[in-house]
Amino acid sequence: METMMRGARHPAADLMGAMDVGGHPPLVWMAGGSTTSSSSSSRRGWDSGWRNRRRRDVVVVRCGMVGEPAPFGHRSRYSDSPYDLFCINRLAQAMSHKTGLTTNLEGYDALIDISRQLASSTSPKRQREIVLEVLPLALPLWMPHTMRWLLRPSKLVWEFYAFTTPLLFQWLVGPVEVKETHVNGVTQKSVVHIKKCRYLENSNCVGMCMNLCKIPSERFIKQEFGVDVAMIPNFEDMSCDMIFGQAPIPLEQDPAMSQPCYKALCMNAEGKDRDCPKVPQPKLATSHGNAQKSHNLS
Repeated sequence: METMMRGARHPAADLMGAMDVGGHPPLVWMAGGSTTSSSSSSRRGWDSGWRNRRRRDVVVVRCGMVGEPAPFGHRSRYSDSPYDLFCINRLAQAMSHKTGLTTNLEGYDALIDISRQLASSTSPKRQREIVLEVLPLALPLWMPHTMRWLLRPSKLVWEFYAFTTPLLFQWLVGPVEVKETHVNGVTQKSVVHIKKCRYLENSNCVGMCMNLCKIPSERFIKQEFGVDVAMIPNFEDMSCDMIFGQAPIPLEQDPAMSQPCYKALCMNAEGKDRDCPKVPQPKLATSHGNAQKSHNLS
């Protein structure tokens, strides 16, 4: 499956084209170049593929999903590339090494199984801490501090992060598209819309979404890259919006913290309480309607 971002040449494309990717296999493969890490052949494939796409004013981001996202309650089909599997296995192994948890499963199922064991055996607070310790292992050591030093928060930088996120992380969350939003009265193309989150539809767990993805990811991006990002999951269709340049909703005001459990689907469900048993329930300071910071997508 291919996700396309169309329109006039995006300013972030110029930044991306100027980046020294160092023959990094992920970007080479997704730009239509060689899947090997050979410096000369990979760089030629990357340069040629990127130039062709810029001339067409279309950025093609490949995704392993087969067909369209499956209906709610059903798992979408994926055919992961060698790069996808490398990233999935790297993250699963990092989590296993950090926690001591093991699994007999493979690929994305292994990542979900280790995550489920972690959610079942540790507190929400500790889950978030572990993810914050593991996430740096999924990136080159130089990336966070270098990007933070080079790219100070601005409209262009927020759009740049929204532009590059699909290139780097579709193997984890599934197909995405970049949309416009209004942040502090400014129109910018800084929303990454995840059509149906692969992690959520495989885990079917509100607590895993919140404690192993949303909350630690928001904190990691802010701490390591110096960029605000608000992740707003839609638990009715399992989509999610990542809004770069917008601060996350405080947990005590976030309606997602009181999201009902997927009782018919979630293997971590316990008892008959309405709220997810794996998400601590703060007392909401405002009503759900007022707590959700509004944003307009187009």
